[in-house]
Amino acid sequence: MNMQNKNINKFNEHGYFIAKNLLITETSKLINKIDNYISKLAIANDVEIKSIEINKKIKESYKRDVPGFNFKLGNKLYDALNRHILIREYLNNKKIISIVTKIFKCKKSDILLDHIQFFLHLKKDKKNLLGWHQDSGYFKKNSTQNSLTVWIPLQNCNPDDGSLWIKPGSHLEGLQNHKKNKYKNSKSQKITKNGKVYINKVSNKNDFQLKFKTGDVLFADYNLIHRSGLIKSNKVRITCIGRYIDTSKKFLL
Repeated sequence: MNMQNKNINKFNEHGYFIAKNLLITETSKLINKIDNYISKLAIANDVEIKSIEINKKIKESYKRDVPGFNFKLGNKLYDALNRHILIREYLNNKKIISIVTKIFKCKKSDILLDHIQFFLHLKKDKKNLLGWHQDSGYFKKNSTQNSLTVWIPLQNCNPDDGSLWIKPGSHLEGLQNHKKNKYKNSKSQKITKNGKVYINKVSNKNDFQLKFKTGDVLFADYNLIHRSGLIKSNKVRITCIGRYIDTSKKFLL
């Protein structure tokens, strides 16, 4: 059995697998493009960025207010990259699409890249942390019986860098009841209950935190239970997320 078949079997059994070294060259090129984009955005908004290393550039962007505007450069950068064609092209990579077609057992023309996200997470940032949840709990109206998430950190990502926590095999239990969060995320809240919706009772049994090298790509079933990890290192965690659905299957309306 070749490695790809082993990975697909792991996906079916455990609800996920990490394709090692899948996008090493592509990720390096994307980081360089993002680096250049930060510089261009700063120049266009009359903001001086002194740092030359991308992690420091991002941190500096979040500290500086753009003259004449009510937002920080970091927030502008964050919003722009969430909709930027660079990210969509990266997530439409033929290597990713090839694996998705094999998992879904469908044609390339049946695949829809339904949703993209780009995240810049800084140390001890709890604002964007999500507690235990399934992506099907957030995106049920826009999913089919075949739906998955691709999660890609654009650099090495270890537990201290805020890597994902997962519960392998939890996808086999189907969609769980998600509780709406009536509180805003705060320091007083448990991380496991952050987000717009969350699964109220999840045991810590069999959960663990993933590790990534640059170029690794996580493929995860929509029903896999997972949550955010808190960043303890000084690195900025840069991640791209794509959600793919097989439109040859019935929508879960």
